[in-house]
Amino acid sequence: MRTINLNDNSFSSLPTDPLDDITTLTTLDISDNGLVSLPTDFFDGLNDLTYLNLRDNQITAIPAGAFHDPAGLQTLIIADKELTDLPDGVFEGLSSLYTLYLAGNPGADFTLSIELEEQDDGTIVATVPEGAPFLLEVGLTSTDATLSNSNLTIDAGSTESAGVTITPNNSQQSTETVSVETVNIVGRKVNRGILPIDRGFLLSG
Repeated sequence: MRTINLNDNSFSSLPTDPLDDITTLTTLDISDNGLVSLPTDFFDGLNDLTYLNLRDNQITAIPAGAFHDPAGLQTLIIADKELTDLPDGVFEGLSSLYTLYLAGNPGADFTLSIELEEQDDGTIVATVPEGAPFLLEVGLTSTDATLSNSNLTIDAGSTESAGVTITPNNSQQSTETVSVETVNIVGRKVNRGILPIDRGFLLSG
């Protein structure tokens, strides 16, 4: 079985693991129902799933990790629901996502927070707690310091970039400032609801 259409069936809930044996499923439509929640592991085992439509339900929250298993998901429609925020890790693992619909939720436009964090080895990485739904290019700027790379990428489905090193321009300078200057979404289609992107920053002493 490749396609299941449960559209407009007045479901208010879903069983926890009804799709375990349908591992070849590629298209799942459970839109226009009365769902108020998603079981955490409902999509587990659906490794071939490429299209998921959850539009027009009453879902108020998405469990962290709900979409980890269908890593090949290309179209995700979670528009016109009751979502007010996105949990950390919601897009983690979705390395193939191409189209994302989030409009029509109370929390839209949702904000992806790009943060800069200093690692134990002194390098700096750019992070996005929700997971990057698409490839993100992050341009950095610095004051009183030189960066080994001023352009970072956060791969789709990942939560952080590779690290860059910071070298003070003045050995006597006690504080160097590194901040995010630009953020670009690369090669994907975003329907209203995922922007703006909030740019975090880090002060390195």
